[in-house]
Amino acid sequence: MISYAQQKGISWTAWDWSHSENNEIFQAVQWNTTTNRGMFGQWMNNPWGEGVSVSDPNSVMNTSVRPVSLFPIGTTSLEPVDDAYVRGGSYASSNFGSDTGMMLKEDTNPIYDRQVYLKFDTSAYPDLERAFLSLVPIGLGSNVGDLMIRIRILADANDNWDESTITWNNKPASTGSDIYIDGADLEMTVPYNLNVTTLLTQAANANDIVSFQLSVVSAAESQRYANFGSKEQSNSGFRPILSIVQAQGSGVEEGYRYITSDYTGKVMRPKDAGTTDNTLIVQYTNNGWGSQQWEFLPTSDGYYNIVNKYTGKALRPLDASTAVNANIVQYTLNTNWDSQKWSLVPNGDAYNIINKYTGLALRMKDAGTDDNVEIVQYTLNTSWSSLKWYIDPID
Repeated sequence: MISYAQQKGISWTAWDWSHSENNEIFQAVQWNTTTNRGMFGQWMNNPWGEGVSVSDPNSVMNTSVRPVSLFPIGTTSLEPVDDAYVRGGSYASSNFGSDTGMMLKEDTNPIYDRQVYLKFDTSAYPDLERAFLSLVPIGLGSNVGDLMIRIRILADANDNWDESTITWNNKPASTGSDIYIDGADLEMTVPYNLNVTTLLTQAANANDIVSFQLSVVSAAESQRYANFGSKEQSNSGFRPILSIVQAQGSGVEEGYRYITSDYTGKVMRPKDAGTTDNTLIVQYTNNGWGSQQWEFLPTSDGYYNIVNKYTGKALRPLDASTAVNANIVQYTLNTNWDSQKWSLVPNGDAYNIINKYTGLALRMKDAGTDDNVEIVQYTLNTSWSSLKWYIDPID
């Protein structure tokens, strides 16, 4: 059941277990308990617990994946139809399309040079509004902080490459404008999300097939590299994803949702369930209260008004402030105010919630973890868990 659910991306399963002797069930020893730093609990006290928790290929750590979403939210996540890296020097005629990693590197010795190619089929999504590329580092050089990666697309005429045949010698050339990844922003096994909308909407990409070329443009150095998971990864959470945000007409289904922090696991609500304008929005342990439930109402320009079930009021920055760390409050809904409009930008399996008027994203103040910590707006950093939110359905 777990394997099937993971393959279909339709469930998130939390595992628990105990052990028995002479058919007697003993109290669970909490090998799967995690701390707020993501460390497993007592598995180190028992080799079997260690295997089940982390070291076995089928352990919880190696097989558990939270899906992108259990319900439509105007976003479709695509895996590549082809992906591969190519390598220079004496490997220039070799193919690496079946590898589970895709290395990027520029070395003083061309035998170590590598570039990456990704291809996605977007033909089923003609009303593309925005697109985000997610890559997961599975290996980073010690000098990755000085790495600079350039991303460009291929012209339509060059989209006919195949992961099983592409090599350094026959790799197609890229074209058009550039987008860059700063190696200093990369973290091991943490999805890196990049807005690639401008690349997909270029005239060179008109055939609904998009191919990306990734190459290193920083100075050559042996420890200045990044290795990203490919679509051949057994853990789907390490695979490349292109998230397509479709134009108005798709979106969050009717009904209410919890807005749950990836960092704290707490949900948004008006402080003390206050019903007046300018009541502060805080995070709080999820108790299923109506004050913790929100409705996402589509606007005519592709955003959402986020309205509380209990109070009927909408999220906005206090007094429409554009300052970093300005408080988020509830206010009488006015569908004409940009300060009450929010976009949901995919970030791995969660979202950054960004205000149209200020361009700033929701987070808890100072990344506090307690109940009643205030929700504020902050400069977007896609690698910060405190800026990521799940839009969870009501059970």
